[in-house]
Amino acid sequence: MDDVKLTAYWSIVPLVLKPDALTGRFSRIDGKLAHDFVRLFAYYLNGKNGDVPTPKVPASVRWAAAADDHFWMKAQRAELTEWYGAPPIRSQECQMCLDELANRLGTCTEISISDLVHQTTQCVGFQRFFTGRQLLSMRTYRLLYGHKWDLEFQGRVQDYLVGNEVEVHLYAGMQENGILQRMKTFLRFVCRRQIDDANFANWLHVSDANDENMSLLLEHCLMASNRVPENTRKQKTAVS
Repeated sequence: MDDVKLTAYWSIVPLVLKPDALTGRFSRIDGKLAHDFVRLFAYYLNGKNGDVPTPKVPASVRWAAAADDHFWMKAQRAELTEWYGAPPIRSQECQMCLDELANRLGTCTEISISDLVHQTTQCVGFQRFFTGRQLLSMRTYRLLYGHKWDLEFQGRVQDYLVGNEVEVHLYAGMQENGILQRMKTFLRFVCRRQIDDANFANWLHVSDANDENMSLLLEHCLMASNRVPENTRKQKTAVS
């Protein structure tokens, strides 16, 4: 785990890997598909400059275009177009790191979703402050999804998550945190869509900067990381 002082960073993002990103047949993907995800994510992140990268799986180009359309539709619906679409800081460094990662993935047999998410997140300028597995409680579920009013969504996702093991990460960086929303979307479309047509779901949850429960989510991660001062921990009830 990286040793990061959060006070040095202005972008702090809770990220949760869901149960099927951790275990089961969809928790690992072919290296060629992972290569396409990283290569095409980098291409769109860089403003689609130059020719479209040649994928190792032909359909990946079509799904990357669909991912980009979905990303901007979501940004407009949330009225966060400027935040979602902010260009990356130190863009050239990000591109170089993503290119190197894609080259490595293209020659590997397979990779876990957890490792792929972590390595991609590092490439775009974030460092991991905390990671840990836990059974997701109803209270934590409400922190993540309580703002959604779709009853069908609530029932389906609640049944899937509550009481099951998830992996909670806290990332920090001098970077636009909307980039991680784009990463999540491209991972879903380019990879999940091609291996699991019956369950077109996200492997991860990425919290938006304007989530109404952001402060409580951050407190939850900090309490779990055991880095909250003892006197503070006694005064406040931990989010479980």
